[in-house]
Amino acid sequence: MKHAAVLFLLFIFSISLPAQDKYDYTWPNGYVTDISLNDSIQLQGGSLIHFGPHVERISYFRIPLYLSSYTFLCDQAGNLLFYATGCKVINARHELMENGDGLYGGDNPNNNCQTSAYVTLQGEIALPSFPSQPDMYYILHLNTLQDDPPYYLSRDLQLTTVDMSATQGLGRVAEKNRNLFHGFMADQIMAVRHANGRDWWVVVPKLRSNTYYIWLFSPAGIQGPKEQDIGPEWTWRDWGGQATFSPDGSKYARCNYDNGLLLMDFDRCAGVFSNPLHLPATLLPPNIGGPSGTGFSASSKYLYLSWLGTLYQFDIQSQEVLASRQLVGQSLTYSMFQQRLAPDGKIYMSSSVGMNYLHVIHEPEKAGTESRFEETGLQLPARRGWNMPNLPWLRLYELPGSPCDTLRPPNPQPGQILLAPNPSPDEIRVTLPEELYDENNPAHFRLYDALGRLVYHSRWERGARALIADLSRLPAAMYFWEVQSGKERKGQGKLVLAR
Repeated sequence: MKHAAVLFLLFIFSISLPAQDKYDYTWPNGYVTDISLNDSIQLQGGSLIHFGPHVERISYFRIPLYLSSYTFLCDQAGNLLFYATGCKVINARHELMENGDGLYGGDNPNNNCQTSAYVTLQGEIALPSFPSQPDMYYILHLNTLQDDPPYYLSRDLQLTTVDMSATQGLGRVAEKNRNLFHGFMADQIMAVRHANGRDWWVVVPKLRSNTYYIWLFSPAGIQGPKEQDIGPEWTWRDWGGQATFSPDGSKYARCNYDNGLLLMDFDRCAGVFSNPLHLPATLLPPNIGGPSGTGFSASSKYLYLSWLGTLYQFDIQSQEVLASRQLVGQSLTYSMFQQRLAPDGKIYMSSSVGMNYLHVIHEPEKAGTESRFEETGLQLPARRGWNMPNLPWLRLYELPGSPCDTLRPPNPQPGQILLAPNPSPDEIRVTLPEELYDENNPAHFRLYDALGRLVYHSRWERGARALIADLSRLPAAMYFWEVQSGKERKGQGKLVLAR
């Protein structure tokens, strides 16, 4: 039991130390200007949500296209780099990126891409650079080739590569539409980081089946797909809804209006699903052709299902997960559609109608109605589409001590700060190497929780190389530490408290 508890508490979901890995800190939203709508011009534009510990600010911009299904990425400091649909890539100035058009959008790309109203849902996903190629970013996207026989959409999975070192930092599409796979694929492309902390698993469901295509994406390229048959077979009404991985990467949830909710375990080492749980649509309120979405709290403890006008919460730690369902919110005016966990720990939610609001789950880590769902809880200066941006959880790292944690150095390197034990039940010893010790400038040890909040701070006594930190008052979870001397950060890493 103790070993199981340790594994469960390896919450690699979390938000990194300040100023690192803020790849999703600036969210673009919006509509292209359409004079046929009876709106003010401003409502027909774009809005940027700038995150920090909270929503720091929201700004308006003139958007060059309609963001239906889309993805985006920021740099490590949270500055927007680009956003992309299945048709175009737009740079941080909200202009077409060099070589950024012509991402193939279907049988009739001129029609589908005229305003970039790409009609798939979760049809593209952006992935950050690998350490060996820090300026190269990646967009995986699906096109629609033919409809033969009816309701079987034959597609290509394609790769587009963005070089952010080009065009004075505005980026250039270096390669686009490289075909990786041809087959009958549904929407809902999703990715999760491999347990080695570098590579990615990419998952796309097969149409009208219980088959899942699974690729491994690494600096060496794309491997696969391997196919896994698991869970119930989905009907031909296979589009829409949403798929997502939990922030710790251990769970995969998928939903749509005709097939209900599917929850499965996922092995980040092997790239394999297991233990499917299915809640059929027949056991949920009527939702004919209606919106639905899935989202997890930051600790991965709670799963949320948005279902037309209702919001349900499931306790993932319960022995009877599906039986733990609670109604935690209702939308009386606007429907509830796709969800996205934000850097501030809240879950934001779209509607199936274009509106200048997002629904908000303010405290998704709390049980039941204490999670505080608020309809139209965040106002935006412009309307937005019905899809949320499609991204993996970008603060998921290696799984320490796992069989495939192959990229970590086996022994401490010279100049490395040592924390032991890790995982720890309560007390740790932090030791500075000789080359980092400065008697005239004592170092500080700081510990942050999953939302980047400072939860512990101590300082080395003059003349001491080791520091003993009593963390018994902190709850068992994953934390992030840093050691700073003066204005210089000397080291950082992750710490697990497991009891």
